Formats: sequence, structure tokens, C-alpha cells
Amino acid sequence: MTNFTSGEVGTVVETFNSTGTFTVPSDVSTIELLMVGGGAGGSGVRGGGGGAGGVVFYSAGNSLQVTAGETYTVTVGTGGTGGGNGFTGATATGGFNTSFTKSGFPDLVVASGGGEGGRGFNTEIGKDGGCGGGGGAGAGGKAGGGTNQSAQDTNRINIVVGHGFAGGDGNGASGGGTAGAGGGGGAGQVGGDGRDSGTDNTVAKGGHGYTADITGVALAYGGGGGGGEDQPGSTSGVVAAGGDGGGGRAGFDSSGSEDGADGTDGLGGGGGGGAGGTSPIGAGGDGGDGVVIIKYTTSTG
Repeated sequence: MTNFTSGEVGTVVETFNSTGTFTVPSDVSTIELLMVGGGAGGSGVRGGGGGAGGVVFYSAGNSLQVTAGETYTVTVGTGGTGGGNGFTGATATGGFNTSFTKSGFPDLVVASGGGEGGRGFNTEIGKDGGCGGGGGAGAGGKAGGGTNQSAQDTNRINIVVGHGFAGGDGNGASGGGTAGAGGGGGAGQVGGDGRDSGTDNTVAKGGHGYTADITGVALAYGGGGGGGEDQPGSTSGVVAAGGDGGGGRAGFDSSGSEDGADGTDGLGGGGGGGAGGTSPIGAGGDGGDGVVIIKYTTSTG
């Protein structure tokens, strides 16, 4: 956790990269609050990209009311694990929720963990989450997962604070030999659909994240993972990129790079899908951990 203060009236920014508590100063009644759920793992073997963690942002114009002196529990969701690189390997897992809770009460605010990407071999759909996982590639292809991130502030009508999008669909209508999986959804954009033919699945990039400036610098949070493909190229530039906001790229055909890249911790990015089906065969990347950032103004120094 890092605090920045300046002058007699201080603007304080507290960043939680792991679970902790926040006690509201005596002269504070509202806070800006950014929360990001844990990103999901991408699946292996032409697997779908992992969905990013959902994003909740209470900005200066739509701040969150809190009670001075109260202590709140801040739970930071961890990222999911990537799927294995074997045809019968472990499946990917989704990210975990991030929450802000007053002791003894239900969760006040929740940023949902991302949905895992679908397997490409023994093809599976992408799973629902804060942002949906990309659908796996294979014969017929599979659908991407949807978002379950709540968008509305439950206490105020027509105030949108939650952000999350669906994962892209996997492809493979020609039988899977050149199939491309879908990209994981991001907090600001849907994941791209996989391509059915050729060795270029760059269209299945992870969805871009949601941009917030709570730290004083505009930064994207919650980028989806890129979708894997059956016959990838040999450089990172010809496979599906991760979305801005920490999404991991898909695996490509170069020794040591067959696995999808991990999502970025502190941004809740989804892991990239692994390469393969014929050669090479790669595992999915892990999802990145979420984060909670709280900003407020106090005169107590």
C-alpha cells in the first residue's frame, strides 16, 4: 500500500495489491474507488484467451459514500491458472472476485473475477465472468463466455460503475486443422472472434481494458488474453495480442514461446491461449491478480 500526501490538505492514494483493511479518516465521507477482479487463465492447445477481471470505478463525479471511523475489509482477487499443454491436461480456472466490505455486512462493492478460456482440444465454450473467456477452437468452434459484472450502482439509479465485456467466439468450421480460438473479453471491449483458416489469428486479440485516472495517470485495467490457434506463426506479431490493460498474448511457434503469456498482476489481465493442436503445443497463461485503489482528500495530514 502506498500513500501520497501534499500540503495542509492532502490527497491520499492507497493501493492494495493484496487483501487488507481500510479505516476511513475522521474527516472523510466520500472516496474514489477503483476495483479490478482477478483475471482468468487462458486455455492450452489452441485455447481461448482468459477473460479479464471486471472493473468497478467510482470516479470523482460519482464517488462512494463511506462512514468516518469505520473499517472496511478490502479483498483483492487473485488470477486464475492457465490450462495445461496436453490433450488431457488441466483445464484453466477463472479469476477470483475483488470486494470492499464493511465488517459484519454483505459485500458493498464487487468486481467479479474473469471467466476462463475454453479448451481447444475437446473443444469447450468460454466461461462467464467479470469479462468472459474466449471460446475454444476446433470442429465447429465454441462460443465465448458472457459478462456477469454488475454495471449499476445498487443505491443510485442510472449510475454506471461496473465494466465488463464478453469473450470472442472460437472458430473451426473447416474441421479444426487451422482453427483459431476467441480472445478473452476486456473491461472496455469484447474479445475478438477466432479465424477459421490460415495461420493468422491476430483478429482474436483480447478485448481492451477500461481506462481510469485515479492515480493521476490514465491507465487501462482489465485487458483480455489473446486467443490461441492451431498453426501459429513464429513471432509474437502474428498471433493474437492481449488487450491493453495487462492481457497476455497467445502462444506462437518458437521454442519456449508456445505457451500463452500471463496476464499482468495489479491490472487483472487475462492469460493468453496456448498454441497447438498439431505442432507446437502450448499451455495457457495465468491470469493477473486484481487491485484496489482508494483516493480521498483529508485535512488531518
